[in-house]
Amino acid sequence: MNKEKNNESKINESKTNELKNIYKDFSLTLLSFDIFILLYPFIAKILGKINPLLVECPYNNATGKLCPFCGGTRMINALWHGTKIEIVSIPVIVILCYVVTNIIFRVIYFCDMKRNERIKKYFLIDVITLSLLIIYLAFVIISFIITNVL
Repeated sequence: MNKEKNNESKINESKTNELKNIYKDFSLTLLSFDIFILLYPFIAKILGKINPLLVECPYNNATGKLCPFCGGTRMINALWHGTKIEIVSIPVIVILCYVVTNIIFRVIYFCDMKRNERIKKYFLIDVITLSLLIIYLAFVIISFIITNVL
């Protein structure tokens, strides 16, 4: 009986450790992606020299209209250089705020990773914020389709 409980607890512990490792990898991936977004104006200069099509908005090129995310690179570039920010769409501001807070959240998570009791709280916060971001982006895309395509 005790051996079965021990085996069961070892299996549960190994599953928990596996989930923690998956979440750690997921967090590292999101942190890398967020840092990429903040560094994109510098990366875009290099990519633009290789092939200008890599940094152009395909929707803007095809239709001549601005997409909901047009201006994001210009805004981040202006922030980096301390110049005046042009009028930018709300989705760009929301995503930039999310990226900055997400970087702070991930850094705090990685600094606090040793405490096992807090991982559930981090995961819950993460699920809530990502769900809200996905819902927000869905509304932005739907409203964009309704106003520009239909």
